[in-house]
Amino acid sequence: MKFQLLILLSIFLSLTFFISCKKKSGSYTASNTDLKGNVTLYVHAVHHTYTLANITVYLKKGATLYPGTDPNSYDYKVVTDANGVAEFDQLPLGAVWIYGLGMDTYINRSVTGNTGIELSQSYVGRDNKTDLTLYVSE
Repeated sequence: MKFQLLILLSIFLSLTFFISCKKKSGSYTASNTDLKGNVTLYVHAVHHTYTLANITVYLKKGATLYPGTDPNSYDYKVVTDANGVAEFDQLPLGAVWIYGLGMDTYINRSVTGNTGIELSQSYVGRDNKTDLTLYVSE
């Protein structure tokens, strides 16, 4: 009996060690498994009155202050699609900071912008989806 208990305890500790030491993926995609939430955030990159495709949008979880322009300061990145939308899914509730940069091909100028947001249940609603406009400028 003691031997079986010792084996079970060893297995449990081994699993705990392997799970807790799992390194975060460096791929910076919106569907990384360590997000562990059920909120979907649609970020619309807007310059003047039009949306921009191919804007790289970074997201930092738990940030209430602007983390700066270093992409390594952020947890995830997504590039806006042809409609100017970057989709981050499986986000947890809480504070996030959004930073975007890219090129406005209409005027051939680089643009950037950032904003913070608190993802609360009242903000995202029953469907756990919400939109955010990220204004970018030269």
